[in-house]
Amino acid sequence: MMAEGPSVVLRLPKIRKAIVASPEPILWFSKTRMEIEMLWLEGLIRDARC
Repeated sequence: MMAEGPSVVLRLPKIRKAIVASPEPILWFSKTRMEIEMLWLEGLIRDARC
């Protein structure tokens, strides 16, 4: 399930209906996740330089 990624979530009917009804929380989560990943990568780069 982890290997297939986010597409697995869309197969679940209740979650799929919730996403279609209100996409804003998913967009917020996606944006926040991207920001956290960027900060994490910047930290790795800084650690490699030191």
